[in-house]
Amino acid sequence: MMKTKNRRPIGIKSYLAVLFSVHVVFVILQLTKVFNIDIQHMLVVQFISLLITFLSAAVLFVNNNNGDASAQIIRLIVLIVLQLIGYMSSCAALILTYKPRTLVMYLLSMALSVLVFQTSYFVRRLK
Repeated sequence: MMKTKNRRPIGIKSYLAVLFSVHVVFVILQLTKVFNIDIQHMLVVQFISLLITFLSAAVLFVNNNNGDASAQIIRLIVLIVLQLIGYMSSCAALILTYKPRTLVMYLLSMALSVLVFQTSYFVRRLK
């Protein structure tokens, strides 16, 4: 018989901590002038991204069943699709309102980082 490892459950606190740390790193990058963006624009983009993150956490953790890995994978797919729609809609809105390209790139790079860290978080938890 094979022994399975005890999986740590996917918790909302650890999930939000991982994604919040990505946002903090991007604020630090902006403050160190890696991105040349106005502080007001950066705060708006951070708010949009945090809103998408909290809405995705609601999708993931409402009526949560931590015991069923296949249900978690389906939720992860739905979560990623909703996040991509949210981030791409936000980028389209920034482009259509003639905001600087660096702001759009800031949002896209933050979206990619959130998706990468979120997926690695789930892979470690569901493995």
